Amino acid sequence: MAVAGIEIRVFKEHDIPALLEIERECFPPDLAYDRAVFEELSTMSNGVVIVAEVGGRVVGYAAGVAEGSYGHVVSIAVAPSWQGRGIGSLLLEKLEEKLRGLGAACFVLEVAVDNERAIRLYTKRGYRVARVLKGYYGGRDGFLMVKGCLYLNE
Repeated sequence: MAVAGIEIRVFKEHDIPALLEIERECFPPDLAYDRAVFEELSTMSNGVVIVAEVGGRVVGYAAGVAEGSYGHVVSIAVAPSWQGRGIGSLLLEKLEEKLRGLGAACFVLEVAVDNERAIRLYTKRGYRVARVLKGYYGGRDGFLMVKGCLYLNE
């Protein structure tokens, strides 16, 4: 079910506390991003950080980097109490649009092999598994997923 009144907007520095809380809720401490990551991504000329806001409250974010013709989806997270409402899908769609504007023609991302909810989202949005990344998440395997890439020689 979709949420009425979602605003997708560019990240602002005052959003950092909300993003750190979402990180804490969604990721283990060793994988959660800190303030410096969001500050760096938001100041890079090829970086994009957007947030989903409902009623003035930040409930999710998406971050990515345009790397030549590739758009690298760095992270997407939605606060657990807001998951399952289409916010992640909307964030991914808007992130892809912004990365296309920076020259990306196809998209890549990494996801833990056991993150079934995220894998379903990415598959539904046209991503496919390109390869297994052994030990990518501190001993846990990940998938490299791609969308729109004819080949990936990495």
